[in-house]
Amino acid sequence: MSVPKRLSPIASSAVAAAAVILFASPSIADVVLPSFVESSSYLGIHTGDTDVALFNVGSDGSGEGSSRSMLGRLNEKPDLPASEPPIPEPTAPAQLVPDAPDAPVAQFDGNFALIDPGAQINFSNTDTYAEPGGGVDCAAAVCESNLGSDTESDFFIPDGGENPDDTQDPAGSGLLGADQGQIASGNGLNENVDFTALSSELILVKDFVASLETMHITATLDLTAEGGEIQNFNITDGTEDFVLSEHLTGSLVDGLNIINIVTKDDGAGDFKITNSNFIVDGGPNSTFVFLVNGEFDGDGLFEQTNANMLVTNSRILAGPDMDPGNIMFIVMRDMMNSDTHFNMSQSEIWGAAFWDLTMNGSLVMNNVRGCGQFVSNQLGGWNDVSLVRCAFDPEVPPVPIPAAIWLMLTALSGMGAFAWRRSKALKAAA
Repeated sequence: MSVPKRLSPIASSAVAAAAVILFASPSIADVVLPSFVESSSYLGIHTGDTDVALFNVGSDGSGEGSSRSMLGRLNEKPDLPASEPPIPEPTAPAQLVPDAPDAPVAQFDGNFALIDPGAQINFSNTDTYAEPGGGVDCAAAVCESNLGSDTESDFFIPDGGENPDDTQDPAGSGLLGADQGQIASGNGLNENVDFTALSSELILVKDFVASLETMHITATLDLTAEGGEIQNFNITDGTEDFVLSEHLTGSLVDGLNIINIVTKDDGAGDFKITNSNFIVDGGPNSTFVFLVNGEFDGDGLFEQTNANMLVTNSRILAGPDMDPGNIMFIVMRDMMNSDTHFNMSQSEIWGAAFWDLTMNGSLVMNNVRGCGQFVSNQLGGWNDVSLVRCAFDPEVPPVPIPAAIWLMLTALSGMGAFAWRRSKALKAAA
């Protein structure tokens, strides 16, 4: 029976030290994001975990063109729906929501998932732009609650080129799609859809958030002194734009950043962005997961987020070098908390996803324009929206091992060789 060789005390201590650095250092903690393959197909996901029946989306306008809500298409500013926020565009570098002559334009990505078998959509003056076979997927046998009564909501597919005669596009810019008529079963509404894979993916995302620990937090946005509010960060109100990296405790990394937004020292306190340009200034390989007031127990284990996110007269924008699918804001409150967990009004977004993983509550938008993704128990009360999809589906590069680790491993290799030669020499002398 062979006996394993033992390292010298010096070498053993070095190995132990390396193990502590490799496996206990928060800077290289083993955090792996779950897959977002299924969810990335959707602009919005209505889970209906508490049997919330309706996803309401509409517009105050009733005429053709820009007076209607648009899913999968952006309108020009300042036309309704979704006129721009009443603050200047940012002076700091950022990805802006396209405007004329780049808009109006359809991306044909207005796909929605209504997972609960009892959930339906309630359209009013809302057009959906998607690829053939796309649109609103429902587990229910009847997808639209106001079936036949809404004659002002149509389904559009790509027309393969310019469409200068389109009444919604008198300038002939094209890219506005071919009108397939009123949205209906088989024409933008897909019923009896099996959501097994998507539901499983959402469970894994919840498990990922629940597994987080304080050592996984790469930086903190501490707003306790401001009462949880970012307010008047725009040039008109005498301040600069709110550039994320300039306000963090901790540093951004070139990879996965998990950032806790702290709104209150103890207990619930909403996270508010008001009259401000909020810019996430990451690099091309940066990914951001924001916890909206995440709470952790005495052992550093995640308990819940304890705040809602309220956005008013503001912009949330990806930095100029970022992939627009790499930003996510997460609310995961006590399972029966029934607040409006995300509430956005007269705002623009570009490149951010908003995920409410609570079993209750809702996500409400009024006069919102841009590119994002929206997940909630209830997508409720959407009015005057013009949205295309920027789904959260990052490719996070592996976290590099710091050069110091490689140097230590090289040193360990040398110590091991020295110990082996010394042992051999002692045996020969004996």
